Amino acid sequence: MAWRLWGKKVVVVGGGAIGEGTVETLLRSGANIVVIDPTPSARICELAEANTLTLHRRLARRRDLRHAALVVAATGDHETNGWIARWARRFGAIVNAVDDPELCDVTVPAVSHVVRLKGGDPFVFGRGYEEIEAATHAGLDVEIVPGLSSSIAAATLSRIPLTDRRHAASFTVVSGHRAGDGDYDWESFARDDTTLVVLMAATTARGVAERLIGAGRRAATPVAIIHRAGFVDEQVEVLSLAEVSLVGSPLPAPSVMIVGTVAGLAKCTPPLPASATATSSEAAAAVADVRTSAISGSRS
Repeated sequence: MAWRLWGKKVVVVGGGAIGEGTVETLLRSGANIVVIDPTPSARICELAEANTLTLHRRLARRRDLRHAALVVAATGDHETNGWIARWARRFGAIVNAVDDPELCDVTVPAVSHVVRLKGGDPFVFGRGYEEIEAATHAGLDVEIVPGLSSSIAAATLSRIPLTDRRHAASFTVVSGHRAGDGDYDWESFARDDTTLVVLMAATTARGVAERLIGAGRRAATPVAIIHRAGFVDEQVEVLSLAEVSLVGSPLPAPSVMIVGTVAGLAKCTPPLPASATATSSEAAAAVADVRTSAISGSRS
């Protein structure tokens, strides 16, 4: 993200080593840069000779700050920076005082861009668009680099095809945090020819399974629970929908839940290590008990 300074006046008071770095950053903004310093650095002089910026080889005056969108105080002296900041604000300018954070309205980073890195895709159950609206409202330029949603990546890493012409013709992605809402069309999720992906499912898997069975989905439908997809400690467990409705998720957060025939194709991983949380260990033990009971019942 970058502040829109293209064509705007930016005054940098201090063209020595302190101000030089800020000037280098501002060059990429397209601003009309004015540097004021009686003894500027060789690099600042070079830029002035190339007409890349305007250089005044003298001390700063109050009128120099008029009509500036941004004023950078880079004198290395706190009192001088304070004087510059006060007058800059009187003229309506935004202030950045290098190494004087208490005088700053904004900071100018040593790079021309700020990266907001999100896991997965910021537009899938994230606040990506809200952040874009806020940044745009603040006058910032925003570039979006799309990510790969965990709803797809987790399945692929576990060798689960969300769609397969033999098993599923479509898939739906929902948030586990809203599993208790009445907004979801659970009957449409209960169809055998579709795959349901539930994000943030660790604490809501049981409720999701109960609703699906109540809507008519077969209790024997495979369910894959994928924990920390893509990490070295990734874990995958495959259960039946009936088992999940009884004990919930055997793995802790963060987990993705995949419901459908395709979930039975998952590549499972060994049981959780001893360092796993007590909750997940208890859930895993409960699953084992359910399976043992089912086997015993079938033999009797």
